[in-house]
Amino acid sequence: MSRKQVGVVSVDSGGIVIVDPCYLNELSIKGGKVKNLVFWGRDKEEAKTELENKMPRLAIMKHRSSYCIKDVRSGDYPLILNVLDNFMVVHTLETGTFSERAFNARDNDDFAGEFFAIGLGTAVSSDSGYGDGSYPVYATYNEDGRISKIEIIFID
Repeated sequence: MSRKQVGVVSVDSGGIVIVDPCYLNELSIKGGKVKNLVFWGRDKEEAKTELENKMPRLAIMKHRSSYCIKDVRSGDYPLILNVLDNFMVVHTLETGTFSERAFNARDNDDFAGEFFAIGLGTAVSSDSGYGDGSYPVYATYNEDGRISKIEIIFID
């Protein structure tokens, strides 16, 4: 294995986001309106079935141990909540700009977290150590010359 510096990342927001670039095509959720609704919990399978029966046009997708309803129309939101309230599930909304969602994801005791970038595409947001600056980025390569790890050094 070999390791080398591949660049420097600039930080002006006190944090960094790791995301597949294809999810950056649409940076904000239009007008701050509801875009995606995520639900999980004991009755998630039953809630999913009920939603599919009552609102077959919804795009409900599995994401790890949760379900995500993509592109929720504002008129559908009350109907969806009416169904979900009959089950033991927890739900949350993905709203706002990409930056707002990134800030919210790292606003916790770990200073880092995952959030939905677009649809089921996720990103990870992290504080950058002591804040703004320029930080070195290193790649570690496996025996085949493929990148096996990327590191950003915030604090030496």
